[in-house]
Amino acid sequence: MKFNNFKKAAISAFAVVAIGAGCVFAATPVAQQAYYDTFTFKVNGNAQFISDNTKKPFIANSRVYVPISTLSDLGISNVEWIPAANGMPATLNVSPVKSQTAGMDPAKEAYYEAKIKQLADDLAKKEAEVKTLTDENKKLKDETAKSKTSSTSDDLKRAARDLADDFNRDRYLNRVDIGGRSFDISYNFYYGRSFEVEAYIKGLTSDDLTRLKKDSRNLDRVMDDVVSQINKDKNFKNVDKDIVVFDGTSNNNSKKVADYYERDGRGIRGGVTL
Repeated sequence: MKFNNFKKAAISAFAVVAIGAGCVFAATPVAQQAYYDTFTFKVNGNAQFISDNTKKPFIANSRVYVPISTLSDLGISNVEWIPAANGMPATLNVSPVKSQTAGMDPAKEAYYEAKIKQLADDLAKKEAEVKTLTDENKKLKDETAKSKTSSTSDDLKRAARDLADDFNRDRYLNRVDIGGRSFDISYNFYYGRSFEVEAYIKGLTSDDLTRLKKDSRNLDRVMDDVVSQINKDKNFKNVDKDIVVFDGTSNNNSKKVADYYERDGRGIRGGVTL
């Protein structure tokens, strides 16, 4: 409530000596200037808007006054006015508003306290149950994620093996010309942290190895085609590739003749290692 008007009023200055006790007084009226609407009146942080001038707080002689009837209306205090009668002066009784539980029957108070404790215990149990369920839910999610990861890994390993079978049947990928002679190539594919390729060339002689060392362009081309075909599978496109070429078959002691690799899709690197 913002007050900004000025009014004159004759008021009686008095002081309430003690709250909770009856006050009997006699006062001599003193004319003072009363200033209304010059400040905001708040109760428990809430601004009060009072239109009745008889209820408005005001300032007089640099002091702030709040009508006791206003405090009563706002539920701040209990007020009782007893007019003068039979030669007795008027009396004003003021006392603080009692709390709702003040004077409550002890049995009822004990009952409500027991109910509050029971509700608190029930809440604690529910919170414990929620925590247990939350932990179980997290555990199940972790197990599910682990299962999916394991399942995905197994699927990719199986896909790599299936791809090797396709390569072994592809006449453009399972043969290479070296020094005018044609040789079969067989493949084993492995998928782990990278895509690993083992390529076995059967039937190479020492002369063939010499020719391969001098001119490896046909082998380089075949291995580049191998990487290109692997990259067509979306599961392996962005995976590092490592290719080792052996002289011999996969079921005997074979000699490495070439080594290739691809990183970050930047094309094949490497060559003959003889």
